[in-house]
Amino acid sequence: MREENNMKKGLFRKGILLGIICLFVGIAIQPGIIADDVIKSDNSELVEIIIQICGRDGTKDHTVMLSEEQAAKLEVLINRTKTKLDAAETMEETSAIFNDAVVSLYELGVLPEGMSIEEAKRLVNGMDQNPRVVNKLEHWFFRNQEKRETFDNFLCLIAGRTDWTTFVGPLFIPLLILGLIIGTPLVLLDVLLFRLFETFIFIPILFPLFFGIGGLCLSIWQLNPIAFGHIIKLGTKGMFGFPIPALGWIYTIGFNGIKSWDSFYGGVLGFTGIKICYPPIGDMTHFYMGAALMVLPLLQQ
Repeated sequence: MREENNMKKGLFRKGILLGIICLFVGIAIQPGIIADDVIKSDNSELVEIIIQICGRDGTKDHTVMLSEEQAAKLEVLINRTKTKLDAAETMEETSAIFNDAVVSLYELGVLPEGMSIEEAKRLVNGMDQNPRVVNKLEHWFFRNQEKRETFDNFLCLIAGRTDWTTFVGPLFIPLLILGLIIGTPLVLLDVLLFRLFETFIFIPILFPLFFGIGGLCLSIWQLNPIAFGHIIKLGTKGMFGFPIPALGWIYTIGFNGIKSWDSFYGGVLGFTGIKICYPPIGDMTHFYMGAALMVLPLLQQ
């Protein structure tokens, strides 16, 4: 009897673990599917650019069709911004560079209609971040100076152009709980019925279920970030789960000074600013510029 109970407990634990893994797999494969539809062009002479305004309490997408000449100017603008940031030494200099980039984006016709230059400047400089959240984080930071190395940077301005980059909202935990609420009874019931039928009945159903939940997670992330901004996921998982860092360039300046990378595996919490999606998109390349609450490494380079 004890051996049967141990076997049931073991099967139950494995079933729960399998359900969680399926949920993560469902999330992991969706970005590649969605990315294929982000940028399309019906005219070979035009390039479709998706501009996303990432506010603290919402996301606004704006699509523009650029000529090849305009697309080339956008590329020059991004490269020029990086060059200036490489030489920046203070927050004030970085803010001025961001403001210049905003003006250039406006002149290029990339910013959404109805969005003024001043509104865009406030956004990329973090002036629209939730003040309560910022104040609490500032107090926490100064009370916990010994933990400052936990973050690669903190309350910072950030700009970058990286591949394998996904923008999400922090609604993963509620949906994970939802998946467990749905999946756990089915796994438990399967364990109980295994004794009668010697086969699992419901566990095979969980695979498409969790894939569906994964897609729902990504859709909600893109549309409904909560009030302190977006999460930027940098990097992906390769074969056998090995981490693949995002490549390109990232510049930050904040409470931990100036930090920059050309390879990064981790995340950015509480991003507000401007994101631009444009070719090539096979590796989910984005340009982004704005403010962030934290830059968190998952793998030290």
